[in-house]
Amino acid sequence: MAMIPTTSNTRTTVTTVSVTVAGSLLLIIFAVLCKKRRCPPPPVEPDPVAPMNRRQNIPEQFDEGSLSQSDSVISSNSLLSTGSSLGSDFDNELDDTHILDDEFDKYKNENLEKVRADIVGSVSNSKDMMSQALTKALMDDIQDDDTIESAWFGSIDSTEIEASVYCEVHNWLKSKDGAGLDERRDYMQQKLNKMVATVRQGAIEPQDASRTIHGSAAMLGLELAEVFPEKALLVTGMRKKVSKKDVSEAFKVFGEIESVAVTPNERGFGLVRYRTPESAQRALVCFRRNEIIVQDVAVMIKLLKSDNTKSDNTSSRGSEL
Repeated sequence: MAMIPTTSNTRTTVTTVSVTVAGSLLLIIFAVLCKKRRCPPPPVEPDPVAPMNRRQNIPEQFDEGSLSQSDSVISSNSLLSTGSSLGSDFDNELDDTHILDDEFDKYKNENLEKVRADIVGSVSNSKDMMSQALTKALMDDIQDDDTIESAWFGSIDSTEIEASVYCEVHNWLKSKDGAGLDERRDYMQQKLNKMVATVRQGAIEPQDASRTIHGSAAMLGLELAEVFPEKALLVTGMRKKVSKKDVSEAFKVFGEIESVAVTPNERGFGLVRYRTPESAQRALVCFRRNEIIVQDVAVMIKLLKSDNTKSDNTSSRGSEL
């Protein structure tokens, strides 16, 4: 005969089941909490070579594994490293530049700056030529005044130096008939270098040097940014022993003379500059109609003038259009 369970046994069974379910829930909750508290894995360091490959579009067949750390552009011997040769050379170059700037500042003076401004303003396309002349004068560092005197045949008079320059240009043009523009500019550079060195040594005033270079450019047919004043005459064919007084006596009848000079070293070449262009024109008229005698010799004269100015060239191009 089967026995019917009692009420007390049923309660015991229910209680046991409840405890078991509650324990399972606690275990589940504990496991979830432990999972949340677990530390995240450390981040993976990116490969420095990979992004560079993408930026530089390295072909797919390139073996990235063959690029070692020592071959990388960011290695200790690379161009981007702290102790690289590029960095040290660049720093040295900056130091040398600063030293050179200091040297130019040391020797910079008002006379040279005035000559630069005058020449650039009066002779077209002369900025680079003037910079080259200034650089050469500063780097040569000539200290011996005798060097300047010997360059001008013993003369340190500004008007005689001007006459000597014109004499040299005159003779060069005679020997280089038909010289091209590049050849004439090269010769002009030589005269400019010599004149700037003379200014630096204080043997000639800036305004006299600028006028001399301006006149030389006019003789060489270079384009002028400013018209050369037509007051100066070049005198040739004189006796070797002619004096400045002899020239002045022959030309003073045409007007007031501002300056006169005869080149040293007995070259028979002279320069006469009048106060006004009208005086120079009167001398030219007399020369064309008669003769001008210096020391019982009929001499040749030529007006120093501009034949190639920027304004004239602009006007001619405008008329052609």
